[in-house]
Amino acid sequence: MKIYTKTGDDGYTTLGSQRLPKNDLYFQFLGSVDMVNSFIGLLLTEIPKSNSIYNYLLKVQENMMLLSSYISGYLDESDVEFLAGELNNLEIFIDNIESSNTPLKNFILPGGTKQSSIMHILRSHVRQAERDLISLIKAKDLKVSTTVVSYLNRMSDMFFVLARYFNNQGKDDIIWKM
Repeated sequence: MKIYTKTGDDGYTTLGSQRLPKNDLYFQFLGSVDMVNSFIGLLLTEIPKSNSIYNYLLKVQENMMLLSSYISGYLDESDVEFLAGELNNLEIFIDNIESSNTPLKNFILPGGTKQSSIMHILRSHVRQAERDLISLIKAKDLKVSTTVVSYLNRMSDMFFVLARYFNNQGKDDIIWKM
């Protein structure tokens, strides 16, 4: 089977049973989620597989795939009910990581270690995905589980605390000096 279909050469693509322009808000959101997932994949090359964070981020990738399927209409709300539990797990994970970080007393600049830099890129892309989802919801009057929006919001927090964690618990953070 060939990987290319040529069905998108006219600037349209199929989502479910609809042909939509490739710049439709659905694809803006799905593209943002794809970018997040791709950067998580890059990040995983920088974390030992024996690290529990590695396995947790694999689970986040799976959740992002399910979230995309839900927004695309391939899953219904009952299929993403598990995200409520995942949201709780995410908050516990954030709290555990943050408890090992040094207290934050200044604004910091993205950077430090390579892992931390990738985390900051992820944090900003997750925020973009969240904005794209809100735009999609508003423009299409889409009914979306509030847990989905909350999960994305918490993910950006997770990448922020992980960025500080991979900067040796905040010691290598780059302080912004005004």
